Amino acid sequence: GEPYLDGGCSEKIPWSWAERNSPGKKIVVLTREKSFRRKPGASPLTRVVYRRYPQFADALYHANQRFNDMMDDLTERERRGEIFIIAPSKPVTVTRFEGDIDKLSTLYWLGYYDTYNSIAALRRYLRG
Repeated sequence: GEPYLDGGCSEKIPWSWAERNSPGKKIVVLTREKSFRRKPGASPLTRVVYRRYPQFADALYHANQRFNDMMDDLTERERRGEIFIIAPSKPVTVTRFEGDIDKLSTLYWLGYYDTYNSIAALRRYLRG
């Protein structure tokens, strides 16, 4: 009888959980390029649709700005050598419900080669 929604609605990258619960080296795998940032705010309908859940609506409204702040923090942590980030080297143009198999295949191979090209640096990070 309780409604539940995906935690990604309010925290796009579960970094705070990983930081609290995972000691040691951390690898962040992004689904968008490192420079990607979201537009702050949410649809005005958010507060109407979730009017019975004002705290959730508020979390949704602020989620994109928290994502942007988190990406700035993760970028700085990577610069200092505290974490390792694997991210697409090119802008991602597929949508959440993409049906174009050619675009999906291109993205798959981009991820494969970006990861392959990161292996030496990843090994250095893990040894360091």
